[in-house]
Formats: sequence, C-alpha cells, structure tokens
Amino acid sequence: MKKKICFAITSITDNGVTRVVSILLDQINYSKYDVSVLLTRKVPQKRVLNENARIIEVKEDVGSGVIGRARNILELHHILKKEAFDVIVSLGDYAAMYVLFSCFGIHAKKIVSERNDPNREPDKKVFRRLRDIVYKGSDVIVCQTYDAAEYFSNIVKRRIVIYNPISDDLPIYTGKKRKKEIVNFCRIDKQKNLPLLIDAFSDFSKDHKEYELIIYGDGPEKNSIMEYINHSGVAKNIHLYSFCQNVHEKIQSAAMFVSSSDFEGMSNSMIEAMGMGIPVICTDCPIGGAHEVIQTGKNGILVPVRNKNAMVEAMRQIADNPEFAMELSKNAMELRSTLSKEKICDLWWRLIDE
Repeated sequence: MKKKICFAITSITDNGVTRVVSILLDQINYSKYDVSVLLTRKVPQKRVLNENARIIEVKEDVGSGVIGRARNILELHHILKKEAFDVIVSLGDYAAMYVLFSCFGIHAKKIVSERNDPNREPDKKVFRRLRDIVYKGSDVIVCQTYDAAEYFSNIVKRRIVIYNPISDDLPIYTGKKRKKEIVNFCRIDKQKNLPLLIDAFSDFSKDHKEYELIIYGDGPEKNSIMEYINHSGVAKNIHLYSFCQNVHEKIQSAAMFVSSSDFEGMSNSMIEAMGMGIPVICTDCPIGGAHEVIQTGKNGILVPVRNKNAMVEAMRQIADNPEFAMELSKNAMELRSTLSKEKICDLWWRLIDE
C-alpha cells in the first residue's frame, strides 16, 4: 500500500517554497507514494506542478478576523481527517501554523519546513510567539541553516538541516563575454532591501557608466521601488521587470548577481545564480544561508548587511578583475553537485520514510 504524503503550502506561486516543492514532486517515486499538495489559501495558481500530484484546495480564502481564520482551520481539519495522510509536510510558517492548528485528532507524522529567519518572520511578534507554541506539536522541524535549527532547540527536540536543491536544468556559463549587467531576481518586499542595491549601483555607476542594473520580480513593494528608481539619478540604467519563467536564460551572461537582503533563509536565487556560474555578491544576513555556502574570495563575496560602501567595493572588484570574476564563477558552479536535486531530495525521502 502506498504511503500517503501531503505537502502543505499557502499557494502555488513563483516563490522559493513553490520552487522547492516543484523539484520534490518531479523527483518523487509515485509508485511508492500517493502524493497530494494541500493549498491553505484559495488564490490564483501561477504555475503548474507535476501532474502526478493531486492538488487539494480550500473552498474559501482565509477570512479576516478570528471567525475567518477559525473557518479556515475547521475546513483544513475536515480535509486532513478525510484524507488520512501518513505524513504531512508543511512548508513555511503560516502554512505550518494553520495545518498544525488543524491537526487535532489527526495521527499523521507532522514535519515542518522553516523557510526564513525565525527571529524576523512572521513579522509580528505575537505571531512569532504563537508559531513557537504551535511548532511544539510537530515531530521534526527541517531548517535551511544551522542557525535556524539552533533557534528551535528549546521548542522541538528533533531538528534537521536540509539545504535547498539546485535544479540540474539551469543554464551553465559557457565562457562567453559577459554582458555589463548586474542582476537580481526576487520577491519585491522590504526584506530584500532593494533601496540598498539601487544606492550601491548609483555609486558604482559613477565610474562604470556602461553597466545596467536589472531586477526581476513582483511583490508588495514594487510600486515604491519603481518610485525609488525614478528618483535615484540613474533611472535610465535601471530596469525593473516582472518575474518570468525563463529568468535564468535572461541572466545567464550577467556580469554579477547582487543580493541586498536584510535577512534570508537559504536564498534560492542566490544558489541558482552560483550554480549558473554568475559571480555573486550577497549580504552576510541572518539566518546564515549565505555564509553557509559562500566563501568570500573563493566562490562569491559576502558583505555586511546594510553596508553600501562594502557592496560598491565588491562590485568594483568583480567588474575590474575578469580573472577574479572567472575564478568565483568556476568555484561557485561546484554547488550544482553539492546541492543537486538528487542529493537533497534523497535526504527528504529518508526523513519521510522513517
């Protein structure tokens, strides 16, 4: 008899959670597992997942206030009771909280996958406290970094670190001449601190006028970031585009990828850029994903959080030293093996099979 597995996420969108779930669904052995994806919110789906996985969607989106949330939890409880899953994997704090609240009387093994800095997300302190209480009902927490695992040391006895996988179909740098482009692709919200990247590019472009900054993404701060660009003084050299499915092909010949985040878990865009062989500059932000994979000067450059001058200097170092940039590129591509989807997914299957 097949083991029934449920991956619970808020929605199918273009974020890191969906990308990781998509890779897991493409690698799973469907002759061994009966797989479902439970969506805790009813919102438009932005991409298609593996057709062998069944999509279960709540009938209504989460309502406002206590009554709306209670109705959502009750509906999720009915779904979980009816389906009788053997293992429930909840990815992301909000999905995990709703699912764990809904698991009263449910005897499935409960795995929580924490995706961000637990000190900062959820953004409201009351929800962080609630999360810490609710997470005690899980059997194991899967973290993206060892710093995150340490945060939960007094909350859940069993904690495992599993990095994000890198898909093997990413384009690889072939040694062609790089375009004078600095790129980033991300969800556009305050966490990413894109004003820092824009300010650093403004300073950098004073002596590198031929370079352009290209950002791909969507999110709640997109309009304010567009306005910030328009007042930067270098708006003609900065381009903000919506996220697109072929973003990797568009950026594969970029001179560098620069991440300016104030905090991150294990950034998918960072490790994908490294796997593609794009020289990477990243803030050394909590909860430690960047410094677990980047060795400054070897396969990328770490700069202090919110430090514009250090970011500008790192940009110049890559732009003005082609041999150094090539060395970073070559070493960064080793992540394709270290974080291959086969190795990372195998860690998930071992955990699920226990």
